Amino acid sequence: MDLRNIDQKQLIGRISCPTPAPEYILGSEHYYSWRAEDFMTRCSEFDIPEYYMEYGDKYANRFKYETRPKLSEAGQRWLDRVLRCLQEFMENQLSQFPFIELDREAFTRFAFESHVCAYQTAGFKDLPFQDLILIAFTPDIRDLFRENGRKQFLQLWKAYATDQPRIKLLKEVIKL
Repeated sequence: MDLRNIDQKQLIGRISCPTPAPEYILGSEHYYSWRAEDFMTRCSEFDIPEYYMEYGDKYANRFKYETRPKLSEAGQRWLDRVLRCLQEFMENQLSQFPFIELDREAFTRFAFESHVCAYQTAGFKDLPFQDLILIAFTPDIRDLFRENGRKQFLQLWKAYATDQPRIKLLKEVIKL
């Protein structure tokens, strides 16, 4: 179904708005599969947004079960905060724009644009370098080279590299 030709008023009554995620699901690796199920229940005539299972669920589980055990305590706390933050951003977006899931491009763009803000909000710039390496090598290489992946990678590393306390620390290390 082509949404460009449908007024949102026409959707009201045909589909229901996203169900707010219960508190116990926020911050968990199950959030994205829960969101996909909720979408399927509400919008059976539409395709489930790819982001839920092909990116969100895949990486929530990979980061939790493969990367998290290797991170420092600070890195583990950061990862927990990021997961919660990403999901709260999504919940907020869905409550403000309940039909955004039906626009594949807009939904994917929003989801990816929320990543850098969530990473920074959770304290990315304060992570030890070894955690940054583990985090950087968690995504599939093909996802890093896609447009959305390249954008967020460059935004994050630019913010990290231009952080003044970090630059001062690096200069001190170089002098040693």
